[in-house]
Amino acid sequence: CAILSNSVVDTRSQSVSKASTEEFKAILSAMSNHPNHPAVQRAGCFALKNYIFDDENARVLRLCATNLNVILKTARNLDACQEDAEAILNRLELSKTEDASMEALARSSIEEVVSNDCSAADAVETIIDLLDRYRWSDTVVGTGLDAFSILLPTRPEAAGSIAQVRTLQLMLDVMSEYSDRVILQEKCCQIFSLLAETSREYRYALIDATVFQRLISTLKNHADKQSVVEHVFAVLDEISKERECSVYISVSDIMFLQDVIMEYQHKPGLCYCGNRIVSNLQDG
Repeated sequence: CAILSNSVVDTRSQSVSKASTEEFKAILSAMSNHPNHPAVQRAGCFALKNYIFDDENARVLRLCATNLNVILKTARNLDACQEDAEAILNRLELSKTEDASMEALARSSIEEVVSNDCSAADAVETIIDLLDRYRWSDTVVGTGLDAFSILLPTRPEAAGSIAQVRTLQLMLDVMSEYSDRVILQEKCCQIFSLLAETSREYRYALIDATVFQRLISTLKNHADKQSVVEHVFAVLDEISKERECSVYISVSDIMFLQDVIMEYQHKPGLCYCGNRIVSNLQDG
């Protein structure tokens, strides 16, 4: 804690240093493991209090640990840390309120751009910019993905912008960063499906963006969730039509897909779709 507290200030820029989730977890772990050790609690609170003068650091700290309040309230019971711990709790509550306000504004902006008369390309660009800025917010990310799903069938010209490398990479990053969030995995899959159904050009764009590998990872994380399997299979069913997809497939991937299919033998439609995917990949 003492070492990390010494690195709070970036001496070059004379500003508060950016702290990573790992750094905050290290401090919180030390405090959690030594709840009755005043020196550890004092050093931890000192470091946290100074780090969260920076808004981004406050957000990272707030989101990095489910037991954060318990740790800080334990520290608050020690005379040596009471003032700092209270200041941290108040700062985090303010951060939460400020972020909620920004999230609401961002979501409103996304919903507005979908409904106004700007070009589809401009709408997609605005949504991408907002998703980049608010990647930390799963609610804003979800709203942005919903917007893409609305634009694709209602304004077909949006497909070209959504199928661009930057947009596809953004969605792949979302799937990676929110790998435990089923709803976001499914929303991304829905967009990929809409693109893949539209044209061969977009199926190639998905293949080139290595969407296949990300989908396999999603399946491995959520093979026990039928809704995820259905969404992933819907994308794979389309892109596996192209022989080039087989370049990215390995024997172990096909074996894994077959294992997933076996788990859903009681769902004939899902099995039929899965077997068609495997057949396409093997033929390729």
